[in-house]
Amino acid sequence: MDPKGLEDYKRSLEAELERGIQILRAAHKLQLNAIETIQETIQRGGLGLDALSVTANTPKAKALPAAPLSPPVREPTLQHKVGKPKRRVHRSYGRLRKAIEHSIEGVAGRRFTLDDVLKGIGKDANRGSVRSTVNRLASIPGSGFKIAQSGSPTEPTVYEKDVAG
Repeated sequence: MDPKGLEDYKRSLEAELERGIQILRAAHKLQLNAIETIQETIQRGGLGLDALSVTANTPKAKALPAAPLSPPVREPTLQHKVGKPKRRVHRSYGRLRKAIEHSIEGVAGRRFTLDDVLKGIGKDANRGSVRSTVNRLASIPGSGFKIAQSGSPTEPTVYEKDVAG
């Protein structure tokens, strides 16, 4: 740092010190005003001397009686509110395939989506396993259905039952 930069830095430190002193003086003045207000209130009979406990440094009110001890009340966490997640039922490929085929038979109309299949199977089904199995079955000729329209990140894949199926 060059000599001019050092002088500028020194001046900024002095200015910061002055601002700090001004803040302290203002705070001290507010404390003195508060003590004077309390003294005036006591002299007018507004508060009894036993209502205040004045120390050498700071006026403060008498402490309230201690509340009975009780354990703190804890807010339930999200896990406590909704409970632990249910464990998914493990199905072998054969059992899952039969559940999917049975679900597809129950779908009204020729076209359906993965959500329709999942509704027929139940909530305990693993969506990823069902999706991969449905796609695998759709690619097998004679499975009873095929992919009618491939899905995208925003649109579901639409499957179509075979006319004979």
